[in-house]
Amino acid sequence: MHISSIKMKNFRCYENTTVDFHTSNSKDSESNNITLLLGNNGSGKTSILKAIALAVLGPVIRDSGYKPEFLVRRCPKAKKNPTANVSATLQLSGQDLNIAKKFKAGIARSQAATTISLRGDYESINAKHKNSGSIDLNETNPKQINIDGLFDNDSPAYFIVGYGATRRVASPNSSDVSQDKRRGLRYQRVAGLFEDYIALWPMKLWYPSLKTKRQSEVNALINKLVPEDISFDGEFSEFQPVFKHRGISLPFTALSDGYRAFIGLVADLLFHLSHTCPANRKLIDLNGIVLVDDIDLHLHPSWQRTVLSNLAASLPSLQFIVTSHSPLVAGSLYADNIRVVESLLNTPPAVKQYNEQVHGLNSDQILTSSYFGLNSTRSPEAVQKLSNLADQIGKRTSPDASIAFLKQLTNNK
Repeated sequence: MHISSIKMKNFRCYENTTVDFHTSNSKDSESNNITLLLGNNGSGKTSILKAIALAVLGPVIRDSGYKPEFLVRRCPKAKKNPTANVSATLQLSGQDLNIAKKFKAGIARSQAATTISLRGDYESINAKHKNSGSIDLNETNPKQINIDGLFDNDSPAYFIVGYGATRRVASPNSSDVSQDKRRGLRYQRVAGLFEDYIALWPMKLWYPSLKTKRQSEVNALINKLVPEDISFDGEFSEFQPVFKHRGISLPFTALSDGYRAFIGLVADLLFHLSHTCPANRKLIDLNGIVLVDDIDLHLHPSWQRTVLSNLAASLPSLQFIVTSHSPLVAGSLYADNIRVVESLLNTPPAVKQYNEQVHGLNSDQILTSSYFGLNSTRSPEAVQKLSNLADQIGKRTSPDASIAFLKQLTNNK
């Protein structure tokens, strides 16, 4: 399953907005399975991720332990009991249709339309789910679709995970994981988008129980996604996985914040993939949606330049929809991959796609492009100083102004 578009009406800050996403059917860029959302703080990027999660999980979200809160748009002209609606168009694969025959990899032509309605004072959810369109799974006689069990916890159908901007890995012997049992597993996979301090699954609780072949898959994917100076070969010390960092063996908690944040996210994703992927299939064949808020969290600029391309290449069947404020992350993609959330004062936000290409540009060029809209990447004080010197040069009031201007440009004191 991938998502083609989502429509939000009176949802959070959105009055009536439709967002189209980059899908595997697109052929104009290398990272066909990635959509990057850019925008100022508070513009509504995270709200789009929340809307996707709620729409996909519509049939089960009401009974999953999720409590809707502050999702209906507030405005002075709203009626007493306002209503918010979110509807999504999904591209389905064989794993989402529960066909008796073994599902095949790839996206099918079948679509699903799913809608949620949030009514009253942010207290209740109603959901509708409908399969529609033709079915083409390269089957000569596809069997009848069975909707029973599609949303069971172990089902690979409608696979979606989501990560908020506050990410941490639970301690294996803490109460974090036991508390999560109050939530349905489907909702647990996206709960970090809605609740702060939701803990990610520690590897000790799931990795040792995997079969050797699956462990090898997990090891290979972790090593493919992290920088070359760190690796994992399946070793554990008591409750912690052990990583080799520049030749030195270190337990997970001894790693830097950047490594822990990213490896924790990747390991949690691989846990959910392993939990749902049939034994006869590879993890990289499972289709689904991965939502990540602030993908560049704690990452060094050198890592920001490659994080999305590595994810896209290593897990090509998954669709990644992520947010970021990093020009280096944006510069690793093409215009087709990027959506910009524009939010003006007293105006509901709008989501736009620009034709301007930023792939391959340097950070200054990207930050002053239409995607970020900065007039300058210098500090406001430096900009003002340059402006004052430029005025002096224009008025010829100071013969030394030109030299001072050049020194300020080159930071030569």
